[in-house]
Amino acid sequence: MTFLSIKGYLRSFAISRGYSFSKHALAPNPTNSAAYFYNLDYSHTHITRIPIDNNLLTYRGRSIKEISADPYLSALASASSLKNKRMFINEFVRTISSFVSPGRTAADALQLPLRRDLQVLPEWCSVLPWELLSVEQWRSMLISSYYSKRLNLFARYLTSPEKINPYAIEFWQSHARQFYAISSLIAKHGFYDHSLPVVNVLLKDGAFKLMMSCSGNHRLMSASILGLTEVPVRIGNIIDLARISYWTNVQNGYYTIPEANKIFLDYFSMAGYGSYI
Repeated sequence: MTFLSIKGYLRSFAISRGYSFSKHALAPNPTNSAAYFYNLDYSHTHITRIPIDNNLLTYRGRSIKEISADPYLSALASASSLKNKRMFINEFVRTISSFVSPGRTAADALQLPLRRDLQVLPEWCSVLPWELLSVEQWRSMLISSYYSKRLNLFARYLTSPEKINPYAIEFWQSHARQFYAISSLIAKHGFYDHSLPVVNVLLKDGAFKLMMSCSGNHRLMSASILGLTEVPVRIGNIIDLARISYWTNVQNGYYTIPEANKIFLDYFSMAGYGSYI
């Protein structure tokens, strides 16, 4: 078998497993242009390079560079210098366990203390006003498709979903293993782009912020801690404050417009308190 045929076989095998080796046509860097985002459609096909800087928000509504405000960034920064996998995992778990503990509610995460219905929900049941899923759909998706798989507890979910504990040490160990693998790969080979992180865009009065989504957030945090300054991403949802009345969880009555506006402005000003889970 020749080198070219081996290369072709490996390429075909990788593609069959969901990897893409296409050359991405990168759009111009949008750093200084909110107009770029205002003109995008909602197809999720737009690819560009973004700087990893203070303008990039974590899912919790803080700058990716504000390490001390985010439990995952704090734990990753604390463990990043450790090359031994077991030591890395132990340090990550130690740090994040001291930061996050049960008892924080959805009302805490969204800073809506008067919402009694949110006071009885755990923080991980909080859903943002502009997300496309209702709180019921979000909770079901997290338990059945995320927590159960992360902890390899799908069988337990089928019999007693209420027993899945997202604060369990196994949960943090799973995150640590993922961060270790990603950080090691980026440190050795750079930021691979066969499966691009998805970044959402917040728009307000001609200004914008970029916000990590659930897709690729571990890679973006790892890249930031490792000191990368720019990475390729796929643009996800365009969240325009001017369209607040059309947001899913405003239209369905879960949030009033003033509540949704308050949460958006908290995130846009990088003063969010979103779920730590």
